[in-house]
Amino acid sequence: MEAFADNKSQIIRSVLEKPFKKVMLDYLVDNEDLILEPDLVKGRVDLIMENWTRKCAVKPLMPFCWQVQFSPLDHVSNSAFSGMMKEINFDEFSLVVKDLPDSKTAGLSGISNKM
Repeated sequence: MEAFADNKSQIIRSVLEKPFKKVMLDYLVDNEDLILEPDLVKGRVDLIMENWTRKCAVKPLMPFCWQVQFSPLDHVSNSAFSGMMKEINFDEFSLVVKDLPDSKTAGLSGISNKM
C-alpha cells in the first residue's frame, strides 16, 4: 500500500484498466477575458472548480434525534466491529474500485472514478 500512497492516480488507473482521458486547456474565456498564459489558465480553472458547487454548512453537533439513532445497541456485541480498522489488501481494493460507477466527481483525493 506504500506505492498507493506515493502515486494514487497511476495505481487506480492500472487497477481499472481503462484508458485515461485528459482535458487540455490552452486558453480560457472568463467574463469576456481571454486568458492565454498557461499558469493563469490553470489558476483560474482551479478557482472556478473550487467555487463550482455551493459550500455546505455543516452543523458541528449532532441533533438529538440522530444521537438516539447512533447510540450503541445492547444486542450488538463490540466484537462485531473489531475488524473495521484492519488494513485492506490490494485485491479487495481493486475489486471495489472496478465496481465504482463512471462520471462521478472526484473527492478530496482529486481522483475521479472515470479513468
